[in-house]
Amino acid sequence: MCAHTSDRIKTKAAFMLSALCSSEPRASAELHRMGMVSMLVAIYKETEPCPSSEYVLSALLTLAKTNSEALKECCNSDLGLKEVLQARLKAMGNEERFMEESDLCVEFVGILERGQVDCSAER
Repeated sequence: MCAHTSDRIKTKAAFMLSALCSSEPRASAELHRMGMVSMLVAIYKETEPCPSSEYVLSALLTLAKTNSEALKECCNSDLGLKEVLQARLKAMGNEERFMEESDLCVEFVGILERGQVDCSAER
């Protein structure tokens, strides 16, 4: 699973990002401009299900919900986020210890599916 120290640092950083995006809309735009979407996706892809992966996903979801450009980037098929989330859901199964992360995955897949429709309508 996750290394203890690395897991704690990822958890705290992701929690801080979520709180920042929720409380300050301008921060979401700046984080998006800094490339935070691709960074969080990369971290999520390399992290097995554990406490930090749940918080990383939560930070990414909050960023996507609070910034339309971040959502568009999450919808980009080159990023492969939807497939990663679906694979993670399958890997976690119905284990109770992963319920929060599973719920976030389901919510995010739904948002991505709606976002992909919205993004393709804009083209």
